Amino acid sequence: MLLTAVLLAAAPVVPAQNALRDEAVDTALIASDAFLAGHPDMLYRKWAEQAYRQGSFERALRFYKRSARFADKVSQGRVAEMYWAGEGVPADRALAYAWMDLAGERGYRRILAIRERYWAELSPEERERAVEVGQAIYDEYGDEVAKPRLERAMFKARRNVTGSRTGFVGTLDVTSYNRGQATAGGGLSGGTTFRGDRFYDETYWEPRLYWAWQAKLFDEVPKGTVEIGELQTDPLHDIDLPAPPED
Repeated sequence: MLLTAVLLAAAPVVPAQNALRDEAVDTALIASDAFLAGHPDMLYRKWAEQAYRQGSFERALRFYKRSARFADKVSQGRVAEMYWAGEGVPADRALAYAWMDLAGERGYRRILAIRERYWAELSPEERERAVEVGQAIYDEYGDEVAKPRLERAMFKARRNVTGSRTGFVGTLDVTSYNRGQATAGGGLSGGTTFRGDRFYDETYWEPRLYWAWQAKLFDEVPKGTVEIGELQTDPLHDIDLPAPPED
């Protein structure tokens, strides 16, 4: 497998320190329903991975595409690979190239290497069709429309804290429950409580920093190969997540 779907899940964080500069991993925070409710790119990708490991390829492809709508480049690359291999869908190399081209939109070197290999293996007819179908994919999943989609989800989740004010967390505690809700105030039972400054580290909620964090994770992939393997720091690995929907 050329591109596994765990690359962007690593999440280093400690209180009062920007996650881009810290090496610790806060698995409880990143795995919480409240956090994932504001990061559908990560949530849908993890559901896709679970379905893929279970051999439910059609279901995995649906979840990868949902994640792809929120600008997740790993999921977009996985969609490409599944079309290329004919997993959960009839093989379509032209469409696979178009998806891999989208995944390489930000210039990540390892994805670009895979894209160029795909192009080299296409027939002239497939290349022509890849160009034809690519525009519609960019119109629906390209960064120009997909990034704002995720940013709106992050903004909505960040505001969904009872009693909080936009842009202010202070000493606020955030309690995550099993329905993807975050509730302000300490002393609540039935959930996991995080300090506000820990939960709302700007790297995870401020768009400019969030995209920079993702780029940093791509840069940390070992060099010397076009394959993009699993990061050892994936905090969601082997952690129970909210159950995916049935459809």
